[in-house]
Amino acid sequence: MLMRPVKPAEAAQARLFEEILQAEIAELRELAYRMAQSLDQQPASGSTGPAGHLLRIHSRIDEIHRLLNALRGRFPHSQRDAELQPE
Repeated sequence: MLMRPVKPAEAAQARLFEEILQAEIAELRELAYRMAQSLDQQPASGSTGPAGHLLRIHSRIDEIHRLLNALRGRFPHSQRDAELQPE
């Protein structure tokens, strides 16, 4: 399948979307870490509620990784360009 050339605006939008997805992963990882810490401090119970929430968080992180892989497949230069930008 031949892909049409990437327009500069599309590449810029892809970079922005990638940054948003990366930020979401960071937030979800922090949330999962705090939830795991909280679970470690709670006495064992028959409830799987918090563990279920952790599973959903990890599922969302996996989904975001799939989105990033698809985005990088379509715009392979977007990640490299973002790394080259001065902060």
